[in-house]
Amino acid sequence: MLDKERGIMDFLQIFGEHDLRTLPAGQWGIREPDEVRNGVRRPSALALSPTGQSGSAEPLELIVMPGMAFDRSLSRLGYGRGFYDRFLAAYAQAGSGGSSGRQRPRLGGFFRMAYLQCGSDDANLRCVPLRSFSSPGSSRSCSAADPLAFPSVALALREQILEAGLVPVGETDWKVDVIIGPDGIVQS
Repeated sequence: MLDKERGIMDFLQIFGEHDLRTLPAGQWGIREPDEVRNGVRRPSALALSPTGQSGSAEPLELIVMPGMAFDRSLSRLGYGRGFYDRFLAAYAQAGSGGSSGRQRPRLGGFFRMAYLQCGSDDANLRCVPLRSFSSPGSSRSCSAADPLAFPSVALALREQILEAGLVPVGETDWKVDVIIGPDGIVQS
Protein backbone atom coordinates (compact mmCIF):
# COMPACT_ATOMS: atom_id res chain seq x y z
CA MET A 1 0.00 0.00 0.00
CA LEU A 2 1.38 3.39 -0.94
CA ASP A 3 0.15 6.74 0.38
CA LYS A 4 2.01 9.25 -1.78
CA GLU A 5 0.50 12.28 -0.04
CA ARG A 6 1.84 11.23 3.37
CA GLY A 7 4.97 9.52 1.99
CA ILE A 8 4.08 6.20 3.63
CA MET A 9 4.43 2.68 2.30
CA ASP A 10 3.22 -0.48 4.03
CA PHE A 11 2.94 -4.15 3.16
CA LEU A 12 -0.48 -5.77 3.46
CA GLN A 13 -1.17 -9.46 4.01
CA ILE A 14 -2.32 -11.59 1.08
CA PHE A 15 -4.39 -14.65 1.96
CA GLY A 16 -3.32 -17.38 -0.41
CA GLU A 17 -3.07 -17.91 -4.12
CA HIS A 18 -6.72 -17.12 -4.91
CA ASP A 19 -6.46 -13.79 -3.12
CA LEU A 20 -3.26 -13.00 -5.04
CA ARG A 21 -4.81 -13.88 -8.41
CA THR A 22 -7.86 -11.69 -7.79
CA LEU A 23 -6.03 -8.54 -6.65
CA PRO A 24 -6.77 -5.46 -8.75
CA ALA A 25 -4.00 -4.11 -10.99
CA GLY A 26 -2.44 -0.87 -9.79
CA GLN A 27 -0.92 2.07 -11.66
CA TRP A 28 1.84 0.02 -13.34
CA GLY A 29 -0.26 -3.09 -13.95
CA ILE A 30 1.11 -4.76 -10.82
CA ARG A 31 -1.47 -6.52 -8.67
CA GLU A 32 -1.85 -4.66 -5.38
CA PRO A 33 -4.05 -5.48 -2.39
CA ASP A 34 -6.83 -3.16 -1.29
CA GLU A 35 -6.66 -2.12 2.35
CA VAL A 36 -9.96 -3.89 2.99
CA ARG A 37 -10.82 -7.46 1.97
CA ASN A 38 -14.35 -8.82 2.40
CA GLY A 39 -15.20 -5.94 4.72
CA VAL A 40 -12.19 -6.54 6.99
CA ARG A 41 -9.03 -4.43 7.08
CA ARG A 42 -6.00 -6.44 5.91
CA PRO A 43 -3.25 -6.92 8.51
CA SER A 44 -0.22 -4.77 7.73
CA ALA A 45 3.50 -5.09 8.42
CA LEU A 46 3.63 -1.76 10.28
CA ALA A 47 0.86 -2.89 12.65
CA LEU A 48 3.26 -5.41 14.22
CA SER A 49 3.66 -5.40 17.93
CA PRO A 50 7.17 -6.11 19.26
CA THR A 51 6.26 -9.81 19.32
CA GLY A 52 4.52 -9.82 15.94
CA GLN A 53 1.18 -10.53 17.65
CA SER A 54 -2.20 -8.83 18.16
CA GLY A 55 -3.88 -9.69 14.89
CA SER A 56 -1.21 -8.14 12.71
CA ALA A 57 0.30 -9.69 9.61
CA GLU A 58 3.00 -12.31 10.02
CA PRO A 59 6.49 -10.81 10.45
CA LEU A 60 8.29 -10.24 7.16
CA GLU A 61 10.81 -12.87 6.12
CA LEU A 62 12.32 -11.05 3.15
CA ILE A 63 12.14 -7.64 1.50
CA VAL A 64 13.20 -7.32 -2.11
CA MET A 65 14.58 -3.79 -2.45
CA PRO A 66 14.28 -1.99 -5.78
CA GLY A 67 16.94 0.45 -6.91
CA MET A 68 18.55 2.23 -9.80
CA ALA A 69 22.06 1.33 -8.64
CA PHE A 70 23.84 -0.50 -5.83
CA ASP A 71 27.47 -0.60 -4.78
CA ARG A 72 29.73 -3.23 -3.28
CA SER A 73 29.39 -1.64 0.17
CA LEU A 74 25.68 -2.59 -0.14
CA SER A 75 24.47 1.00 -0.55
CA ARG A 76 21.33 1.49 -2.62
CA LEU A 77 20.29 4.34 -4.88
CA GLY A 78 16.51 4.26 -4.89
CA TYR A 79 14.12 6.28 -6.97
CA GLY A 80 14.33 9.42 -4.83
CA ARG A 81 11.16 9.39 -2.76
CA GLY A 82 12.45 7.50 0.32
CA PHE A 83 9.46 5.14 0.66
CA TYR A 84 11.54 2.01 1.38
CA ASP A 85 13.91 3.80 3.77
CA ARG A 86 10.99 5.24 5.77
CA PHE A 87 9.26 1.85 5.77
CA LEU A 88 12.37 0.05 7.08
CA ALA A 89 12.84 2.66 9.82
CA ALA A 90 9.19 2.39 10.90
CA TYR A 91 9.23 -1.42 10.72
CA ALA A 92 12.42 -1.68 12.79
CA GLN A 93 11.00 0.75 15.36
CA ALA A 94 7.76 -1.26 15.56
CA GLY A 95 9.87 -4.37 16.15
CA SER A 96 11.83 -2.68 18.92
CA GLY A 97 8.70 -1.76 20.84
CA GLY A 98 8.99 1.83 19.66
CA SER A 99 12.13 2.59 21.64
CA SER A 100 13.79 5.76 20.53
CA GLY A 101 17.47 6.55 20.38
CA ARG A 102 18.34 2.99 19.44
CA GLN A 103 20.89 2.49 16.69
CA ARG A 104 19.57 1.54 13.30
CA PRO A 105 20.10 -2.20 12.99
CA ARG A 106 22.24 -3.71 10.29
CA LEU A 107 19.59 -6.19 9.31
CA GLY A 108 22.06 -8.81 8.15
CA GLY A 109 23.37 -9.12 11.69
CA PHE A 110 20.04 -10.56 12.79
CA PHE A 111 19.58 -13.52 10.52
CA ARG A 112 21.21 -16.68 9.30
CA MET A 113 21.15 -17.66 5.69
CA ALA A 114 22.92 -20.35 3.73
CA TYR A 115 23.65 -19.37 0.17
CA LEU A 116 23.59 -21.98 -2.51
CA GLN A 117 25.50 -22.00 -5.74
CA CYS A 118 23.63 -23.94 -8.35
CA GLY A 119 25.00 -25.32 -11.55
CA SER A 120 24.07 -28.01 -13.95
CA ASP A 121 25.62 -30.53 -16.19
CA ASP A 122 23.62 -32.27 -18.87
CA ALA A 123 21.85 -34.58 -16.43
CA ASN A 124 21.64 -32.90 -13.04
CA LEU A 125 21.00 -29.65 -11.26
CA ARG A 126 23.17 -29.53 -8.16
CA CYS A 127 23.43 -26.96 -5.38
CA VAL A 128 26.22 -26.64 -2.85
CA PRO A 129 26.45 -24.33 0.18
CA LEU A 130 28.72 -21.34 -0.37
CA ARG A 131 28.58 -19.62 2.98
CA SER A 132 26.62 -19.60 6.17
CA PHE A 133 26.80 -16.70 8.58
CA SER A 134 25.24 -15.24 11.67
CA SER A 135 25.58 -12.10 13.69
CA PRO A 136 29.32 -11.47 14.17
CA GLY A 137 30.29 -11.00 17.81
CA SER A 138 26.72 -11.38 19.01
CA SER A 139 24.90 -14.07 20.91
CA ARG A 140 21.54 -12.83 19.63
CA SER A 141 19.43 -15.58 18.21
CA CYS A 142 16.41 -15.15 15.99
CA SER A 143 13.19 -16.96 15.51
CA ALA A 144 10.64 -16.63 12.74
CA ALA A 145 8.55 -14.52 15.12
CA ASP A 146 11.31 -11.91 15.49
CA PRO A 147 10.13 -8.85 13.53
CA LEU A 148 13.74 -7.86 12.81
CA ALA A 149 14.74 -11.26 11.48
CA PHE A 150 14.41 -10.41 7.83
CA PRO A 151 16.97 -9.77 5.16
CA SER A 152 16.71 -7.06 2.54
CA VAL A 153 17.78 -8.32 -0.85
CA ALA A 154 18.41 -6.49 -4.12
CA LEU A 155 18.27 -8.13 -7.52
CA ALA A 156 20.48 -6.24 -9.95
CA LEU A 157 21.83 -6.30 -13.45
CA ARG A 158 25.61 -6.24 -13.86
CA GLU A 159 25.50 -2.56 -14.89
CA GLN A 160 23.66 -1.64 -11.69
CA ILE A 161 26.39 -2.93 -9.35
CA LEU A 162 29.08 -0.29 -8.83
CA GLU A 163 32.34 -0.23 -6.88
CA ALA A 164 32.08 0.52 -3.14
CA GLY A 165 31.50 4.15 -2.28
CA LEU A 166 30.04 5.23 -5.63
CA VAL A 167 26.41 5.32 -4.50
CA PRO A 168 25.72 8.49 -2.49
CA VAL A 169 24.10 7.84 0.88
CA GLY A 170 22.43 10.00 3.49
CA GLU A 171 21.66 9.52 7.17
CA THR A 172 18.23 8.01 6.48
CA ASP A 173 19.37 5.60 3.74
CA TRP A 174 19.33 1.89 4.54
CA LYS A 175 21.80 -0.52 3.01
CA VAL A 176 20.68 -3.85 1.63
CA ASP A 177 21.98 -7.07 3.16
CA VAL A 178 22.66 -8.89 -0.08
CA ILE A 179 22.85 -7.99 -3.77
CA ILE A 180 22.19 -10.83 -6.18
CA GLY A 181 23.49 -10.23 -9.69
CA PRO A 182 24.40 -12.24 -12.77
CA ASP A 183 28.00 -12.67 -11.56
CA GLY A 184 27.12 -13.83 -8.06
CA ILE A 185 26.24 -12.53 -4.62
CA VAL A 186 27.58 -9.34 -3.03
CA GLN A 187 27.46 -9.37 0.77
CA SER A 188 29.42 -7.96 3.68
